[in-house]
Amino acid sequence: MISTDFLIVGAGFSGLTFAERAAAEGKTSIIIEKRHHIGGNAYDKYDDHGVLIHTYGPHYFRTNSPKIKDYLTRFTEWHPVDYRIMSHTGGRYWNFPINLNTFEQILGRPSTTQEMEVWLESKRVSIENPANSEEVVVSQVGWELYDKFFKGYTLKQWKRHPKDLDASVCGRIPIRTNRDDRYLREDFQALPKAGYTRMFERMLAAAQVGVREEGGNNNGAKIREFQKATDLKPSAWPWCAAFVDWCLREWLDKPAALAWLNLQASTPEEWRPKTALAYGFLAWAKSRPKTALILPEDVRAKAGDIVVFDFSHVGLVEYDTGAQLLTIEGNTNGRGDRDSETGDGVWRKTRPKSIARNFIRLRPAA
Repeated sequence: MISTDFLIVGAGFSGLTFAERAAAEGKTSIIIEKRHHIGGNAYDKYDDHGVLIHTYGPHYFRTNSPKIKDYLTRFTEWHPVDYRIMSHTGGRYWNFPINLNTFEQILGRPSTTQEMEVWLESKRVSIENPANSEEVVVSQVGWELYDKFFKGYTLKQWKRHPKDLDASVCGRIPIRTNRDDRYLREDFQALPKAGYTRMFERMLAAAQVGVREEGGNNNGAKIREFQKATDLKPSAWPWCAAFVDWCLREWLDKPAALAWLNLQASTPEEWRPKTALAYGFLAWAKSRPKTALILPEDVRAKAGDIVVFDFSHVGLVEYDTGAQLLTIEGNTNGRGDRDSETGDGVWRKTRPKSIARNFIRLRPAA
C-alpha cells in the first residue's frame, strides 16, 4: 500500500505549488491528473515548427507580489513582456484599452490628458451603482465608446449582451487618460523564459523534497524507483545520481521536453543519463555535446542545471546567489555537512558555491 500525507487532485498551478510547499515542510504528496500533461490550462508545448504555443489560449503572467515572483524565480528565468493589444472596429485598428492615444485617434489630432478628461466627463452616464457590464462601461466612457469598443466584442466573445454580464466582466478593463497602453496594470509582467511547462516540471522535481529512506541504508520503495532510472540493479547503494536520472527521465516523458531538445520520441531512453555515479554525469555530458554543456564552477548557474560537487555528489540547482547554491538533492540530509555517506532522503539544501565542481546545462540540439 502506498502511504502519503496528501492526495492532490489536479497538476495545475495550485496543485503543483501545494505539492512543492508541502515537500518543503517534509510532507509527501501524490498528484492525480486526468490529462496527459501537467500545468493545467497554462500548459504549453512546441508545435511541429518549433514554436512554443499555449494550448489552451494565451496565459499572461503578472503579479504585484514580490513574494510570488521570488518564489517562482526559483524554477524559471523570465522573459519580460508588456501585454499590448489593438482593437479592430470600424475598418481600422485602435489603441486599446482606451487611453490618450485612442482619444487622439478619434479626434485625428494631438491632445492632452486634461482635454480627454473633460471630454469623458461630458460623455459619461451617471449611474451610482452599475448593475451590469453595459452600465459600468457607459458610466465610465459613455455610449459612443461603449458601442465602438465593448458592445460588439462582448457579443462576439461571450455570446451574451453586456446587459447580461456582471459589472466586473467589463469593469476590470482599465480606462486611462495617459499614454499607458498596456492591457494589464501589475508591476511585474513576464513569461517563463523556457515556458510554463518547463517551470512546472522543475516544481515537480522540487515536490520530491521530503521523500525519506525507509529504515536507512539506502532502502525504501521510492528509493528503488529512483534507482530503476539507472543502468544498475536497485540495491542498498548511494542514490544521489539515481535521483537526478529519475528527474530527467520524468521530464523526458513529456512531449514538450523532447520538442525543446529537438529529440525524436524514440530516442529519450538512448539520450538520457543512466549513471549511478555523480561524476558519471560529466562523462555523459561529454558524450552529448550538442545537448549537454559542461560549465565551470564559477559561472552563474540557472534553475534546472545539474550541479556536480567535488565530494562525489550531484543535485539540481534551484537558484544561484553568487556565493551560495539553493539545490534539490537526493541521498542527502538536513544538516549542513558534506553528507554523501549520511543521506536519508531528498532535501532542499543551501551549499557554498565553492564546493561545486561543474555545472551541466541542457540545451536544444542545433
